[in-house]
Amino acid sequence: MVFARRQVRLAIALLLVIAVVVSWSVFDNGPSRSAKPNPDEATDIDFFIVDADFKAFDSDGQLSQTATSPEVKHFRQSQQSTMLTPEIISFQNSQKSATITSQSAIVDDSSDTVIFITKVLVTSFKDTAADSFLNTQILHYNRSSNSIFSEEHVEFTDILGNITTATGLFADIQLNTLELKNNVKGKFHAQ
Repeated sequence: MVFARRQVRLAIALLLVIAVVVSWSVFDNGPSRSAKPNPDEATDIDFFIVDADFKAFDSDGQLSQTATSPEVKHFRQSQQSTMLTPEIISFQNSQKSATITSQSAIVDDSSDTVIFITKVLVTSFKDTAADSFLNTQILHYNRSSNSIFSEEHVEFTDILGNITTATGLFADIQLNTLELKNNVKGKFHAQ
């Protein structure tokens, strides 16, 4: 019973962290259903931002999210942006609730997807202290379907030392469901 409760808490914490990505729409240019041009044609940079710092506020005027990156490039022809070492922070009740970082990210306007690449770390917070973590190499967030997925090795850890690993995951944020695909293993500490 204790193990199942901890697994549920870990899954809920992951879904809260996923909500950070969901509400982040800094680069939302609206969904585009047109065909993506040949990558060889994508030679022009539409805009380039150094030391980008974006903030989003809720309807009450409270800070809800920040997104920072030392370098953002948008390519008009390929309908995508690239971000170097992005950090997205989500806030609830004026407290940090979750963060997501990676070495780079691609925001694809045509598929409405954000792809976090290399050393992806998603952290959820409880009472301002880091509570649980998701580590992987590639994490896709589809803004249209409000879901995340990865075909890579994923590792969930928490501050109690519990570890769950798998190869591949799919989470539907609206339905609050998490599916671990293959090779699921776990180590849980009973107290």
